[in-house]
Amino acid sequence: MRSVRIDAVIERLFAKRGYDRRRRIERVFDVWDEVLGEELAKLARPLSVEDGLLTVTVPDSAAASEVSFSREAILHRINDYLGVPAVDDLRTRVQERSRRPREAPGQVPQSHVVPAEDAFDPERGTLSQQEIAWIEENAARLEGVEARSGLRRVLMIQLKRAKWDEARRRHQQS
Repeated sequence: MRSVRIDAVIERLFAKRGYDRRRRIERVFDVWDEVLGEELAKLARPLSVEDGLLTVTVPDSAAASEVSFSREAILHRINDYLGVPAVDDLRTRVQERSRRPREAPGQVPQSHVVPAEDAFDPERGTLSQQEIAWIEENAARLEGVEARSGLRRVLMIQLKRAKWDEARRRHQQS
């Protein structure tokens, strides 16, 4: 059996499914502090990227103003890191703080609950038996337990993310 590098398999798969651009952008989320620098990274956290529009969360309106003033620098740093102009606009979202009365002891405050449509969580999504079989088929082509395990995890996250994105688009259109 011919050994195949995991990165080559993943690159072919992502290119075939059109995930290349999203994968490059999401890689920025992992190294956010390094790309933006310590000061800007403290002000804003990445939330999503849709059609070149980066949405970041900020703690308050003062931070939103500062991020808006630094918009061009942020876009430049991200695109420079990626090597391609993948993000062309920036939107800030101030974190909502509840003004409701305090919850009973032991309850999670509503201000700390993130609506499902606003946060992707790979642990929440489900895959069909057909999708799982496809993942296993692709992972079986690799040598080494760690390589197979890593590819399974990446493929599961990508499929769940694609489903989440589609559900979010449908929800926004309705």
